[in-house]
Amino acid sequence: MSNWYPGANRWENKGSYKVKYKLDSNGKCTDILMARSGLSDKEADNDHIHIYRVGETAQGTTFRDDQGKLENLSDYDIKQILSGARPLF
Repeated sequence: MSNWYPGANRWENKGSYKVKYKLDSNGKCTDILMARSGLSDKEADNDHIHIYRVGETAQGTTFRDDQGKLENLSDYDIKQILSGARPLF
């Protein structure tokens, strides 16, 4: 079962952006939502970037956004995004 972190109705503020993410039962990230930090949590629910896992590569995980753009992220990249050290793009 997958769950949203930090919660279904909450966003985690990372300074320049807010993030919400979903993990699978193995602890691998399956979805990342990112929004501008100046938005309220309710506004961020409607105005955010969503990427979701579509596959695995030798270098990490392949994610796709809502416009179809593919992004390959290593486990390190994902940790950096979720910790607030770097934005998605």
